[in-house]
Amino acid sequence: MVAFPTIVAGSYERFLFGFQAPSGATSVEEKQADGSKGTPASLSRCFMYAAHQNAVKCVASKGPFLASGGGDDQIHLYDLKHDKDLGFLINPGDGPVPCLEFFCPQNASGVASATPSHMFSGSQDGSIAIWQAGHQWEHLKLMKGHKGAVNALSIHPTGRLALSTSHDGSLRMWDLSKGRCTYTSKLDAEGDDVSFSPGGGTFTLTSGSKVTVHATSGEGGLLGSLQHNRRVLCSVQEHEHVLLTGLEDGSIKVWDLRTSGLQGSIERAHGTRIRGLCSVLPGGPGSSVPQHLASASSDGVVKVWDVRMMSNGSLKGGQSSGATKPGSGSIHAAMLAQASTGARLTCLTTVDPVGQSRRAGAATATAAAESARRPKRGLNQVAMKKRKLVTLWNSHSPFGPSFLSPRETLPETDIKEEVGHG
Repeated sequence: MVAFPTIVAGSYERFLFGFQAPSGATSVEEKQADGSKGTPASLSRCFMYAAHQNAVKCVASKGPFLASGGGDDQIHLYDLKHDKDLGFLINPGDGPVPCLEFFCPQNASGVASATPSHMFSGSQDGSIAIWQAGHQWEHLKLMKGHKGAVNALSIHPTGRLALSTSHDGSLRMWDLSKGRCTYTSKLDAEGDDVSFSPGGGTFTLTSGSKVTVHATSGEGGLLGSLQHNRRVLCSVQEHEHVLLTGLEDGSIKVWDLRTSGLQGSIERAHGTRIRGLCSVLPGGPGSSVPQHLASASSDGVVKVWDVRMMSNGSLKGGQSSGATKPGSGSIHAAMLAQASTGARLTCLTTVDPVGQSRRAGAATATAAAESARRPKRGLNQVAMKKRKLVTLWNSHSPFGPSFLSPRETLPETDIKEEVGHG
């Protein structure tokens, strides 16, 4: 039996809904063996929390921790390993909290810890707060720069820098060792989302119906463009070269980032726009997609899919369309389970309640290989009182400095001066 993590969805109605996968069959083949003929099971609800005074804007998780950002200017924290409500953090900026991100430090082999060391929160006023994760959840720094609400932020796997997009139409790069913006780029269209790849070698930038892929080394140039027929509302990436996107028309797409080619899709996966995608069970070694994927739509429905072979073709309405590519074989993907919350869902994440990392397989191997070629600086060392070097980065990239190519170092500096305190 496969032990699934908890699937958590936030809603406009201020509630967080927690679900655990069914205890029955966990793959299409097992369902067929059981005689269920692919009939979706019901997701079992394990909790429903009144998390905020109004809409839940975002959710994020790492290890045992779950955090939600609300329209009430607060961050609500939970420890699902010990089934504890940890209380609220007041947004140090002004207004709602539209985005949250955890950071887990890497060990000497480049493998991320199962427990986060820091949490980042974006604010409606354009500021970004850095928090110590766990213990007292201390506010360390408030970074200012954006002139509009922060739409999304992403932390590089090394913890040395972050990217953020805003309603002001800009993309900003942040030096996390100093807690300040080092580069700003005015975008042609407002960036709805930005995200580093698992290994940090590339990042994706979403604007409306277009997703662009950019290198994070060398000149930081454009590597590819993924044009959708409808607006992209969410995405998930477990492998360096494969991206899954959720659209406002209710479909899910699979893209090969090396060729910018569409590899497969689930048409009409939901009846309305998809508000969240997340990996429930990662793919094994050599797999480019998760074994199981969760999706949530604005009509309140959460679904779990077996998508191991989804790139082989298209699924319609959660059932195999029978379409295949030459030499690709049959499609092995279907809806495994679903649940209706009766609420208007806004966001989705998964939490591993036992605090053990599930990001194994290709993503972990790639991340370790990428990290082995980089000096390890930044948030990995925030817990230290001193650090030996501060790295400055070249600034010739169109999207900011080439942060994989150190140019100069400064003398030893007190980390407290660089990170600061609220």
